Amino acid sequence: MQKEIVLLAKSLKDHGYCVAGIDLQTKQWVRLVSDIDGEAISKDALDSRGIKELDTIRVDVIKPVPSGCHTEDWLLNSDATILKTGSYSLDQVTKLRSPDHHETLYGNTKSELDANEIKQQNHSLELIEAKNIVFDTSLKGDGRYHHHVNFQYNYNRYDCSLTDPKVRNEKIDGYPIPQAYLVVSLPKEPYGESHTYKKFVAKVFVRL
Repeated sequence: MQKEIVLLAKSLKDHGYCVAGIDLQTKQWVRLVSDIDGEAISKDALDSRGIKELDTIRVDVIKPVPSGCHTEDWLLNSDATILKTGSYSLDQVTKLRSPDHHETLYGNTKSELDANEIKQQNHSLELIEAKNIVFDTSLKGDGRYHHHVNFQYNYNRYDCSLTDPKVRNEKIDGYPIPQAYLVVSLPKEPYGESHTYKKFVAKVFVRL
């Protein structure tokens, strides 16, 4: 089965990309995974063809593989080539599928969900309009750099992990951005010993 999607995120996940976008026919979210457990797509599958966010791509998928709140997951046929077919502007994306508007982000004002809250979620991907965005990078006790983005959504502020490789590489910590569209997501598995599900930002589209 073939799908044509506009790519909205190729965020860092393990040693590959978490790849997600909007199906041009159904206007629904699609997350491409490399196996039934939801593993990432290899970086080479996209980077070797110069595929980036806002490109439209044609992919061969085998079947839907929903799991928990990851209802958008589709198993990619790894033997088929991902083809770039065109590109969209942000305006075209928001006309294809309007940004999500909720009072809070995934049902609460925190930057994470507990085990009970995650069970209430029937989706994991959203495109939202955020304000007053600030990026921060810090060196934690485990010796790794942690990238975060702090932003306002409606009347609440959130501090979430950032997995957008382009923004992480630009090193723009501390510089406020007035407005941006954010692709936000929920993980399928809890984080560490906290047993909470951390909200994260997979892509930042700055609004000029």
